[in-house]
Amino acid sequence: EVKSCFAQILFEKIFKSNQATSNLSNDIGNKAYIEKILCNGDVNAISTLFSNILRVIGYDARHELFLKETLVTNLINCVLEVQAIQTYREKQNISGRSDLEVIIGKEKFVFEFKLADNSNEIEAKKQETFAQIKKHHYGQDLNYPKPKQYAVIINKDAQDSNFVSVIKLEN
Repeated sequence: EVKSCFAQILFEKIFKSNQATSNLSNDIGNKAYIEKILCNGDVNAISTLFSNILRVIGYDARHELFLKETLVTNLINCVLEVQAIQTYREKQNISGRSDLEVIIGKEKFVFEFKLADNSNEIEAKKQETFAQIKKHHYGQDLNYPKPKQYAVIINKDAQDSNFVSVIKLEN
């Protein structure tokens, strides 16, 4: 409860602009909308959702945000936490630590984030991320033997709105 309240306060402090308010009311401020997108597993819709979350930050600030993948992951986690969606940041298992795990009902989603300096790096980052997820068995436990696992690649150099690529790891 304290964690959720802190996330709410942080979220409100970060997003004081009118742009943030309008974006939040349209989609990323709606728990049912977020859960539906994640549960449907459509990578294009998940990419759009994460892009919209990151787009709330102004362009100049976004450039600073993209310096570290943990900042990106924390922002997305914060939005999910505010919506009372169960999340785990840097969830440790016996062989590694995943960036973000989300639980909705009986489903578990594992997101591993990577930053690409440009579009030429996206494929290499995707392969690197999938190798990491497989090697460390992110998200797998007795309750969730087959979680849905995703690579989330942020293209730091993208000038348009398509700066997030989400790719699902097929088990």
